[in-house]
Amino acid sequence: NDGAHTVYLRYYDEDELYLPVLAYSSSNFTIDTVVPDTGSITINSGDAITNSLEAALTLSASDALSGVTSMMISESSFFTGASWESYSTTKAYTLTSSDGTKTVYVKFKDAAGNESSVYSDTITLDTTDPEGPVVIESPTSNEYTNSQTITLELSGTDELTEVVLMMICENESFEGCSWETYSTTKEFILSSGDGVKTLYVKYQDGAGNESATQTVTITLDTTTTINLTKINDTDFNADLTDWEVNTKRPTFMGTGEPGSTITIYSDEVIIGTTTVDAEGNWSFTPETDLTEGDHTITFTSTDLASNTDTLTFNLNVLGTSNVQELPDTGVSIIIILFLTLITFWLAVNFRVIERLQKYLRR
Repeated sequence: NDGAHTVYLRYYDEDELYLPVLAYSSSNFTIDTVVPDTGSITINSGDAITNSLEAALTLSASDALSGVTSMMISESSFFTGASWESYSTTKAYTLTSSDGTKTVYVKFKDAAGNESSVYSDTITLDTTDPEGPVVIESPTSNEYTNSQTITLELSGTDELTEVVLMMICENESFEGCSWETYSTTKEFILSSGDGVKTLYVKYQDGAGNESATQTVTITLDTTTTINLTKINDTDFNADLTDWEVNTKRPTFMGTGEPGSTITIYSDEVIIGTTTVDAEGNWSFTPETDLTEGDHTITFTSTDLASNTDTLTFNLNVLGTSNVQELPDTGVSIIIILFLTLITFWLAVNFRVIERLQKYLRR
């Protein structure tokens, strides 16, 4: 039977007389036909994912009779190429290099040579960095905003494990910023002060791999301005609220923020629009005549970030025709008529003289 046994040896001589007890001997031995009855293996303390080939194994096995003396470890369930080694409760193990699910198998052997069942544990090896862009979801119209609060759309992906963390910062080195739970949308508050803002984003997957840094830019613009510099050829003075013009289609000129749209109103009715050029200049001439009399003229500037500024003044249109007039030569109408009569008189008399000459020749 399995268990501990003792063999006793007694000696006797040729006359079959037993020798003294001091000559007796015995030997203890154990019969063990039972395989090790328990066993286990754990990779990296039970972690499900790793980004390192180097793994830490925790092993355990027991045998009631002869004790566990050896173990064999392999990623092959047939233990191809593996060999027995001394039993230990811990073991540094190098996983094979390809990403994916890794299964590590172990079996134990006791002092009697009985082999245990096969035990195993699995872990996912992920050494690939996550990736994915970041875009500004709101505002959506252009690359400008007049609010410090914007909404980001994040699209982190990973082939084997999920993206679990993200870090968003206006500092390229991410100094002062921290990891947070990954989300596909995020409200972010820009730093104060108008100008171009660059956001830096990176992702981290369940294995701890970090993505390359993604960037997105937006211009924070919280103010705009409009200036009127001339009405026709007259310099505009904003301190004066009442102006007069002799033309029904006056030309207005001014400055503003490049790209802004200028909307012009006469008595709260839109009479046209224009755009501030890249140099910050604009001009506008109505396509139809303004009626004679007083008008309230309003210019509203709307920049690319939707900021607005308004300029309003009174304009009295005196009613001179918009048809281009002949230049004033300084000669009165009477003189023009007199010269016309003289010319006519000379022409008539020239014909009379010509006829007299022909008569005298005859």
